[in-house]
Amino acid sequence: QMEQVLELCLEGIKEPNPTLRRLHVEVLSTLFYVHHRQAESSITTSVLHHVATDITSSSTPARASIALLCGSLLRTYRWGQGLTNNYRPNPHASSIIPPLLKLAKETAQPVRLWMLHSVSMAMQAVRTEFTHHIKDALRLATAHLLADFFEAP
Repeated sequence: QMEQVLELCLEGIKEPNPTLRRLHVEVLSTLFYVHHRQAESSITTSVLHHVATDITSSSTPARASIALLCGSLLRTYRWGQGLTNNYRPNPHASSIIPPLLKLAKETAQPVRLWMLHSVSMAMQAVRTEFTHHIKDALRLATAHLLADFFEAP
């Protein structure tokens, strides 16, 4: 049954309605956290595979959803660790942050908005683990500061 929920949510992040996309992202993040330590669960690997492959999607809403999903996965892991007062480094951060930073090169909305939000969530969630990615993040932040906020007519 969880695989059905997973498939429904993976398809749901391509919805045209941004509220529905966000809902599906949050459900995917929660499923990911609940199943991340279960060796027999395919949910974690399916979500990570989806993140890695959908960043090249031609669909702008799908890429925006993947950007949000990256930040949400890291934030949900941090939240879950906070519930147990037992923080351990996120074993999946190295699989989530690089695809997020690949999306960071895109300056078109809404991908840009969700990517910037997700980079912020990632930095807050993984804290010192983000230091490996700080050079790329600063380079991309500079590029976004220099980019136009609005499309030229």
